[in-house]
Amino acid sequence: MLQEKISADVIGEKEKYDTFFKKFNKAITIGVGLIMFGLIPTIILCYFGDINNNEMYNVLGGVAIMFFLLIAVPIFVYYGIAYDNFKKANEKIANIYSDDEKIKARKKFAILITSGVVLIILALIPIIILSNSEQYLIFGEVVFMLALTIAVPMFVYAGLQEEKFDIKKYNGEEKKSKKLIEKITSTIMLTVLAIFLLTGWVYSIWRINWVVFPIGGILCAIVNSIVGEE
Repeated sequence: MLQEKISADVIGEKEKYDTFFKKFNKAITIGVGLIMFGLIPTIILCYFGDINNNEMYNVLGGVAIMFFLLIAVPIFVYYGIAYDNFKKANEKIANIYSDDEKIKARKKFAILITSGVVLIILALIPIIILSNSEQYLIFGEVVFMLALTIAVPMFVYAGLQEEKFDIKKYNGEEKKSKKLIEKITSTIMLTVLAIFLLTGWVYSIWRINWVVFPIGGILCAIVNSIVGEE
């Protein structure tokens, strides 16, 4: 009877944990996707501002990205608070996942990351082809941003799903290096966002300043590689 009760408790704990993180991971992924998608109309509007020498298009480009930020940021805030509340109510979680489930999760992670990288590489092709044509380069830029709008949320979702299966991390048992990586990468991406908004509003360069996001991603990867080795 005691064994059956323990099994039932673990199953209930797993269902509760899975249900919360299923919603949490999807919400954060959608928020990131909204921001990436918001860059597309911003780039297009700024392109028309450049060719027509009309500053109003640049202003509208800034308004476009702010519109999507106004949707995405509350999602991050709401689910950030929800995560804190869930963590306080469930400080420790048992080892609820089997080895087979963890192996399947790692395979999905590899597939999502690989697919996203391939998508981005393919999206570079039209930019390379149209690089000598200022008139048509915008089409390459839009295609590349569409690819990023799909790929970046894939990376985010893959990472969140991978993290969901890391019970030791959830329980605060991970190495100090992992905590340091999180702090550094969070700081990098917040700085990137600040630079993006500041340069966009002050210098009206919305069409090109989106490059800070992939640069930030590369810096995060470098930090993960260096600190993770320690």
